[in-house]
Amino acid sequence: MHPIDDIWLAKIAGALCGVIISMVMIAPESNKNAFYRLGLGSAGGIIFSPITMNVLPFFRGDGGMEYHLAAACLTGFACWFILEGIARLLASDKYIARLLEEVLRLKRPDDEQ
Repeated sequence: MHPIDDIWLAKIAGALCGVIISMVMIAPESNKNAFYRLGLGSAGGIIFSPITMNVLPFFRGDGGMEYHLAAACLTGFACWFILEGIARLLASDKYIARLLEEVLRLKRPDDEQ
């Protein structure tokens, strides 16, 4: 195989592993959610893994296959794990109510506070 093919296979495998790990950490609410997570999280892991490699110095290494695999795994995990956590947090009625109260409080003129 050509080295570029190995890198792409490592990115795909790493992103899929990262997404599967995120499914274990936060279980999908439905099969539809699981398919979205597999698709979007894997694509994000493949696409954004070079950014992860540039930002985190321990992923730079010699650019071998294992570095691409680990970076894609972390990126696939983070893509959906963070988005799912934020979505569940925002779905909470109490959080949205507190956020709206704070926004309204900040919009009031200083003399009314």
